[in-house]
Amino acid sequence: MISKRKIVIFNVHSESKRLVRFKEEARKKDLDVYVVNSYSLSLTDRGIFHNGEEIIFNRGDIVWFVANPTINHYLAGCLHKRFEDQIVIWPNAQAIDLSDKYCASVFFSNINIPTPKTVLVNSFDEEKISLLAEKYVEGFPCVIKSCRGSMGKNVAIVHSSQDVVAFINKSIGAKNIVPLKRSSYLLQEFIKESAGSDYRALCLGGKILGIIKRTAQNGDFKANISLGGKAEVVEANNEIKEMATKIMNEGQISYAGIDFIKSNGGYLAIEINTSAQFKGFEAATGINVAERILENLLKMSDDKHEN
Repeated sequence: MISKRKIVIFNVHSESKRLVRFKEEARKKDLDVYVVNSYSLSLTDRGIFHNGEEIIFNRGDIVWFVANPTINHYLAGCLHKRFEDQIVIWPNAQAIDLSDKYCASVFFSNINIPTPKTVLVNSFDEEKISLLAEKYVEGFPCVIKSCRGSMGKNVAIVHSSQDVVAFINKSIGAKNIVPLKRSSYLLQEFIKESAGSDYRALCLGGKILGIIKRTAQNGDFKANISLGGKAEVVEANNEIKEMATKIMNEGQISYAGIDFIKSNGGYLAIEINTSAQFKGFEAATGINVAERILENLLKMSDDKHEN
């Protein structure tokens, strides 16, 4: 049973370079870090159990969600209700919601941040999909995305309603799509001039650690470093800095990679990744992001218990 002061990381994948780096920095401060697969948990009305044993949280403990699947939304809600006064829960429930690409698009529009036109897929009827694309996202070609996901996965350019249905079928690995899945994908206006490059502002504790430009190296329209994109430092970009700062403040976001593309009319915000990878960012900038994250979490815990 986990019972002493600790940092608990809830993840859904195998340990990434990000978690290895974080644990390296935690060891320097003699801190215990536990990585728990969220899918191995049992969430009950009486507590949270891992392999049959309850996870006990003590005053001063820190919880970090490094992935944002549906189960972590339930888990975050449970932790906030039961332990909010005792522990730091990071990111908070609102920030986790903003990791949903559709919710982020609505959020951007609500706070007057430019963003590509976006519509939620609400039908698998090809004629209705064509109407959605034509009326709301400037028609085909457009971009289709899973509302949840990262590292450029489940994102593609589609040229027809048939492409949309084929993409969804392939991404969920089944031909018979259950009704729940129809709210899991969105169509977004394709900004042709931005294809193959984007900008990431990595934000932490109300500050922008830096901005990198990511450029695809294989002819893909996606520039994610995990897909082979190359990162370079952008020394000064006031337009991105102003938008990223507003997004952080309005969304009460402690840590995120906020992504932008450049259109002929200016920069557009496209996503908020509250579990952003930072391997490429560290390599490009020389900034020790793992150390900065750890220091920020410890400060949040200290501030919480001083009040």
